[in-house]
Amino acid sequence: MPEETIFCPTCGEDTEHALVKAGQKNLVRCAECSTVHPVQAVRERLANLRAVVNRGETSVSCYINLPEGDLLKVGQDLLVDDVAEGVMVTEISSLESKGRRLQQAQAKDVETVWARAVDRVELKISIYRGGMTRSMKIPVPGADAFEVGEVIEANGIKFKIVKMKLRGEGFADRAEAKDIVRLWGREL
Repeated sequence: MPEETIFCPTCGEDTEHALVKAGQKNLVRCAECSTVHPVQAVRERLANLRAVVNRGETSVSCYINLPEGDLLKVGQDLLVDDVAEGVMVTEISSLESKGRRLQQAQAKDVETVWARAVDRVELKISIYRGGMTRSMKIPVPGADAFEVGEVIEANGIKFKIVKMKLRGEGFADRAEAKDIVRLWGREL
């Protein structure tokens, strides 16, 4: 049984309690004096938020319910369950409240969550060989990591990664696909 700190009427202070019986009125037992007493189950109020999720070239609008007290931040991962698209792992790119864009806010104060899907992303790749560059996009899981110097194959072309640009952070030697804007490679 999980223990929680609750006010004990016998002890007259907050003490650890164990759940004895769950229901509308939970029965709990004080760890200090062993008194069993009822406590009102706390119901979390939910905020119904509009979520606009960008996946590549398309955007999907849906509604999500989150506890009102949840603190949302730009860059935070968020699960979005949409009837048409299913469950998507997204990254919050912006929060909108009263016509203003915010970096963070409690769910109850947010009207729209702007996010991008990161569970599956289109990775942009530029491969060059002998003065010619070919560009392509390949779908990959957002959690897949890539590294400069790594040899990979895309659309039947084997190449070595020579450079990668990240979202808002410049260049890096290693990153997850969800954070990469573009990979550059030299055909082998």
